Amino acid sequence: MQLPIRVNTSLSATELDRALKNHITTVMDHYRGKLYSWDVINEMISDNAPNETFKDNIWTQKFGDEAMAKALTYARSVDTQPKLYINDYGTEGINAKSDALFSVVSSFLEDGVPVDAIGFQCHFTLGQVPDTLAQNLQRFTALGLDVAITELDINLLGPANATALAQQARDYWTVVNACVQTERCVSVSVWGVSDDHSWIPNGEVLPWNAEKQPKPAFFAIADAFEGKPEPQAD
Repeated sequence: MQLPIRVNTSLSATELDRALKNHITTVMDHYRGKLYSWDVINEMISDNAPNETFKDNIWTQKFGDEAMAKALTYARSVDTQPKLYINDYGTEGINAKSDALFSVVSSFLEDGVPVDAIGFQCHFTLGQVPDTLAQNLQRFTALGLDVAITELDINLLGPANATALAQQARDYWTVVNACVQTERCVSVSVWGVSDDHSWIPNGEVLPWNAEKQPKPAFFAIADAFEGKPEPQAD
């Protein structure tokens, strides 16, 4: 979690609440009317679900279970136009962490806490796309929410040979196809453009290589959007 130095545990709950509200108000006022959506809550669900719902951090230490609701409520009060997102990793398939997120979001909707959409980061390793991805997306849209693939990449974890690149292409197709097949999946974003600018060094994770040439994954993405079948192994 990246925070300015001034936001630290020495602040009282009242002071932290003021800082949170001021930050959200200032940023959203600046961009008022210019943006489609806001990632209001990022990576707050615990990796230790179901034993723990929220991560242990400054927000939950000061606000407890109300931390996420506070941020979303402040955001909506500033600007009613943007879609308000909760974005996280490790929630792409049906598992303990996505169950925790589903429970939290369901409670928010019941209590009138403003949330419009869920972002699924989708940082995957080769051949590890969850087979419950589409089913998981669809259970969130059944709540009346939009969903989006927000940070997609597929890590080869090895050399970019023909076999690995073909599997990577199938993985990209699988993720994009899951979105296409989900009525309220509104977008797919890759986490970078070419491999030389990825956050994962030497992972060969993106649809374009370091020379800015399209890899098989690029064409698989296009095929998925066009409703074409999954690429087959040679």
